[in-house]
Amino acid sequence: DRCRKRLQLIWDVLSILICVVLLLGVGCMIVLGFYASLDSVHWKKYEQSPKLQELERFLVKMGINETSWEDMARHYQGELTGVATTMIGIVGDVVITMLLFFCCLFAILPGIRSNLPRSRMRRLMQRYLLCKTLTSLIVALAVMLSLQLMGVDLVFIFGMVTFLFNFIPNLGSFFAIVAPAPLVYLTPDRTWNDVIMVLAVPFMIHNTLGCVLEPMLMKAGLDLHPLTVVVALTFWGSVWGIPGMILSVPITCGIRLMLEDFDHPHARLLFNILDRPLGGHPKRAS
Repeated sequence: DRCRKRLQLIWDVLSILICVVLLLGVGCMIVLGFYASLDSVHWKKYEQSPKLQELERFLVKMGINETSWEDMARHYQGELTGVATTMIGIVGDVVITMLLFFCCLFAILPGIRSNLPRSRMRRLMQRYLLCKTLTSLIVALAVMLSLQLMGVDLVFIFGMVTFLFNFIPNLGSFFAIVAPAPLVYLTPDRTWNDVIMVLAVPFMIHNTLGCVLEPMLMKAGLDLHPLTVVVALTFWGSVWGIPGMILSVPITCGIRLMLEDFDHPHARLLFNILDRPLGGHPKRAS
């Protein structure tokens, strides 16, 4: 029995080390992919784009672009510093979110999971993260393939944006869809039809795969009313920033799950508010 426990401990440690090595390898591949994607773009065509020149003339008419970029940087130094501070905070939030994400994944390892007490909420969180990662990966690959077929630059970067932003309910997919549009618009030989296609195809991919894959994988326990999702996204995002936005759905589902187990009128009232925020026939918690 002791030998088996020691072997299980060694396997758990090796599993964690393998996951860390794989994580570092994926991170290096992502950095190299970003560099290769940026290096492969012919940036001169965008600098000489008539649409960019037209945009600059419009800004001059509005009195926005009459000075040089250096003068604007000096004039808006405080605002630029604020933006840089915000970006550093976002990077920190992303790092914390990734650490939390992989800690949850480590807890799924057999040896670690068997030593933990049974928890419906923990299983709910783990299932959500696994299913969301799988669906985000499939959607990102489909979007990358469609953008590649349409001849869009920076396909790898837009794929990573799609993968990461898909973890944020509702709002994330919107920003991921519109991200390639400005670049396509500034491409000299592109028309408005191309811009519409770049918006329409990812939109259909997000809605088709998102509506088919996620309900099929997540099943019961992770289905929330759309209004509840929006309120949870706003609330947890204001409390914890980006990590709160990413984990807003499983946290709210966990709270609903706990309320369902309480046989109390107030708990049933809160459960029905989360389950049916627009009213309707109240659902009695089991």
